[in-house]
Parts: sequence; structure tokens; C-alpha cells
Amino acid sequence: MPPETDPSEIENVPVLTDPQNWASRSHQELYAAVHNNNDPGQAGQISSEWGKYGSELTEAPE
Repeated sequence: MPPETDPSEIENVPVLTDPQNWASRSHQELYAAVHNNNDPGQAGQISSEWGKYGSELTEAPE
């Protein structure tokens, strides 16, 4: 399990700052957006952390 992350250490910088029209993008542009400069391991770590927080919130009222 990944180590706990202090929320104050996470930068709150939006990745997409403008509305996106994904349907207007070519296959090559979409492929590059997914595969270039992408860290799936980091996405998995962040997902695990959010899942943990969701579980804690679910259990909080009990």
C-alpha cells in the first residue's frame, strides 16, 4: 500500500484549464495525450488514496 500523502503537500493545479472537445481531436492527438508524459503508477496511487478516503467517509457516520 502506498504511503499516506499529506493533503497540504499536493498542489491544487487543474490539469485541464479550458473546456475540451475530445470529439474534435484526431486519433493521433488522443493517443499522444494518453501515452506521452503519463505516469499510470501515479494515477493508481492517487486512485488508491481517494478510495481510502471514500471508505473512511462511508464509515464515519457509523
